[in-house]
Amino acid sequence: MSDENDPLNTAAHHDPSLTKISSFATHLEDDMSYADADFTPRAILDVTQTIEKHNIWLFSEADMGHLIPILFVGAALAERGHEVTFVSTQGIFKKIEGKLQAGGMKFLGLDAPHIEHTEIPGDKELQPSFVQRWGRNTPLLKALAAAHKPDFMLVDFTSFAGIDVCIELDIPYVMNLPGPVAIAVDLQALDSWWVQQVVAIAAGTHMAKTATAIQARMKRSVVLVHSFWGIDKPCMLPPNIMACGPCFPRFSGAPPEGTTLEVTFGDNEELCAFLVKAREAEADLVYITMGSLAKLNKKEVEALYKGAISATSSGKKAWVIWSMKGASRDFLDQLIIADRPDFDPKDKQDLGNLFVSGWLPQIDILNYESTKAVVTHCGWGGTMEVISAQKPILTHPFFGDQPANAALLKSAGVAINLNVTGGYSAADVQAGLTNLMTDNSYRNKAKYIKKLLDASPGTKMAVDVIEWIAGHPEAVGALTVGMPGLGK
Repeated sequence: MSDENDPLNTAAHHDPSLTKISSFATHLEDDMSYADADFTPRAILDVTQTIEKHNIWLFSEADMGHLIPILFVGAALAERGHEVTFVSTQGIFKKIEGKLQAGGMKFLGLDAPHIEHTEIPGDKELQPSFVQRWGRNTPLLKALAAAHKPDFMLVDFTSFAGIDVCIELDIPYVMNLPGPVAIAVDLQALDSWWVQQVVAIAAGTHMAKTATAIQARMKRSVVLVHSFWGIDKPCMLPPNIMACGPCFPRFSGAPPEGTTLEVTFGDNEELCAFLVKAREAEADLVYITMGSLAKLNKKEVEALYKGAISATSSGKKAWVIWSMKGASRDFLDQLIIADRPDFDPKDKQDLGNLFVSGWLPQIDILNYESTKAVVTHCGWGGTMEVISAQKPILTHPFFGDQPANAALLKSAGVAINLNVTGGYSAADVQAGLTNLMTDNSYRNKAKYIKKLLDASPGTKMAVDVIEWIAGHPEAVGALTVGMPGLGK
């Protein structure tokens, strides 16, 4: 084909509003001949993709478990050349300022304070609810969008204000769902078991209203689900639901050559000193994390504390790293004082085989070779990080999608579930962690599931779908036509 007939050599190709992604060429590895190249995995194809440059907004009212996945997608969009702006309440800016700068994204704030989403122990209500945020933020976002006129929006699935404003102002959008396919499928169906149970158990409460609101909007939206086949069971999906896989940077499974414990954890002197002692003791590690919203009661703290520090691996007691703060930390301090009257929670004291902190470098701890098991609440983002690190899990779900996530992990063979509804003891925790660390089947299954996670396209597919819908918004109608509850 001559240059004149090359479809890439056109006026449109040189339009400054278009972004060139990469070069177009077929090339072979140095040790290959053309005879070796026909359809072998070792043949490499670089493809040029020319797309329209867009002014893209990301919108989320929710907390960090929802913010982080959408920011990863935003950073990938910015890297492709799009102008990306994160929109939320003003108060969230300080929490994510560094991530926005690193990802090349801007920020626009709604004229309203950010309200933390907190769980009240023993109460079915989440205060303040997604529904309350929806009513407050819709007019604020509408005014902002009308003034700035974004080309496209990526909206968190619980941020109803974003979806409603896009529909009203005719802005193309995609719904972002950092959770399992199973919940997306259930929420699509008017007669779904999940929705019926939520409404029956919590009629009139926040969760029932939230499920109904998500369901109504999901039916008319293209939905990016941050899950993958292998953790989710294979199933037929409606055309508007697309499983792209987790959208965080993939860890290769081995640290760079020359990386040492002291290099990785050197910025946290207390943690580094603890890990050095654990290494000298040739001890395996257990990591406990319950996220930022879940609250353990005193009985749960006691069972986890006594059970975890008693768990064994390779014939020795495991050492425990626990991410904990707030009232749960107060309960733990009381237990430690009972064991050690000289303990002062205000001092940095040696707790033997236990290290506790309100903030910890989670990714580094998960991928540290001596970490052999993780206790987690099964929030989706953290769950994907644990799977990526190939660690077996002792599940401790609380609310929302967490019980369903725990069930998926057990079904995949990478987890043991604590009986959080009926109650559990220190002996249950000890037995569960010991089994996870000594039964190689859990570790081997975790390695296999990690391979399936890595096989999912992640941010590449997310960005491709967003660029497709941004350039062809009429496709949404074709994907959702005939579905019950379709608005337009």
